[in-house]
Amino acid sequence: MKFHTVDIQADFLAVVNDALNGKIDEETIWVRVDGRSLRIAVKSGADGAGYRCVEDPAVTFAQVSARRFELALAPGAERVVLRPPKAYLFADADAGASINCVAVSAEHAVAVTGDSNGTLSSFSLDRDSVRLARRLRLADAHMSDVTAVLIFPSGSVALSAGLDYTIKIWSLADGSCPRTMRGAQKGRITAVSLVGARGRNFVSASLDGSACIWECGSAQCAHTFRRVRKPQDPVLSLAVQDYQPAAPAPEMSHSPEDSGLFFECAGKRLFCGHGSGTVTVWDLGRRTFAGEVQAAESGEADSLGGVNAIAVAGRESIVVGFEKKAVVRCFDLGACGAGDKISSRLRWEVAMGNAEGEQEIKKLEISGDTVVCLSTDEFVTLNISDGSANEYFVGYDSVLNDFSISGGNIFACGKEGLLLEY
Repeated sequence: MKFHTVDIQADFLAVVNDALNGKIDEETIWVRVDGRSLRIAVKSGADGAGYRCVEDPAVTFAQVSARRFELALAPGAERVVLRPPKAYLFADADAGASINCVAVSAEHAVAVTGDSNGTLSSFSLDRDSVRLARRLRLADAHMSDVTAVLIFPSGSVALSAGLDYTIKIWSLADGSCPRTMRGAQKGRITAVSLVGARGRNFVSASLDGSACIWECGSAQCAHTFRRVRKPQDPVLSLAVQDYQPAAPAPEMSHSPEDSGLFFECAGKRLFCGHGSGTVTVWDLGRRTFAGEVQAAESGEADSLGGVNAIAVAGRESIVVGFEKKAVVRCFDLGACGAGDKISSRLRWEVAMGNAEGEQEIKKLEISGDTVVCLSTDEFVTLNISDGSANEYFVGYDSVLNDFSISGGNIFACGKEGLLLEY
C-alpha cells in the first residue's frame, strides 16, 4: 500500500463538533493529500454532520468513530484513516520553550516532560480536566536542553538526560536529585533505556561511540560497550530486548568488584544504532558481542545517515529508522553459528515524505501489532507485518519532538509547549 503525505486543518475537529451541535450550518475545512489540496464542506444535519468535497465529488470524507475519520480520493480507492487528538493538554510551559521529551505512566497517573530551557516538570494526569496539575517544576535541572526522560516502574522516580552530558535521577515526591551520572561518556547522550521491570540498571548511548550500563544505586558505570571494528562509531539509538538464549547463562561479571552491579540483565539483548548505519547487538547478561545488523548497506550510509531510532518487536524482529531520510526498515532476526550470533533478513521498507529533502525518523515504538513512528513531518502507525500505514495522526500545527505510549493512549509533545493525547 502506498504511503501518503497527509495534512489537515489543525482545528478541523472543532468545526465538526460545531456542525454536530448545530452551531453552524456549513463551513469548509482544508485537507492536503500527496500535495493535492481539497476543501471539505462540513454541513449540519438532522442525522449528524455531512461531508462533501467542494472540488471533486468523487472524493469522500466520513467520520467512522468519535476519533477516526476516513478519506478516499476516488470510489473504491484505498481509505486513508485520520486520527485527531483525544485531548489537547495544557501544561503551562515556559514561554517560548519547546517540550523536547515526554514520559507517561498511566498506571501512576503521572507525566514528566523536559524542555529546551533545561527544565524538568511532572504533572498529575487528571481525567476530569484537560489542564494538567503541575506536581513539580525543576528549573535548570540541566544546564541546557533536556533531551530524554524516563519514569521508573515505581512511578515515584524519574530519569533525565541533557545536552550537558549528564544523566540525573529525580524524586517526583520532592524534586531532590540523589544521583548524577557523568564522566563515563565524553559525547552527547543520545538515548536512554531501562533494563528490567525494577529499573535497577539502565543503558545510555553517546556520540562518543559508547553504550554504558549504569547501576542506579551507586550511580556507577558498570560496563561499557563499543564496536571493535570502529570504536568511535557514534551510538544514536538503542533498545533492550527480552531474549532467552538457547543455553541460559547466569548473571556474569568480568571481575568480583562489579558482581553486585547487574540486575535483570540475563536473557536480554542490547541493540545499538550507529552513525555508520550498523546495528550492534550485545548480550547484556554475558556482556558479550552477539552480532551486527547492516541496516544500511555501505553505498547507502551517506544518503540515509545513521540509525536514529530502534524498536524491538518481540524476539523475532527489529524496526529501524534513519537520521537523514524518513526511511523505516523491519528486519527479521535469527540465530546462526556458535554463541547464538545474530542473523537478519529485511522484511519490509517504507519511505515517507519528500524523497529529496532531508528528514529524520525521530522515534519508533511497538504497540501491539503496530509500529508508532514519528518523523520530521509525519506521525503514523505502521503495520508490523508489511509496513503499510494504518493511521495518520493529525490535529497539530507545530513540530512534534517525542511521544510516549501508556495505558493504551499515545502522548505527543512538541514546540511551543505542545502536548497532545491520542
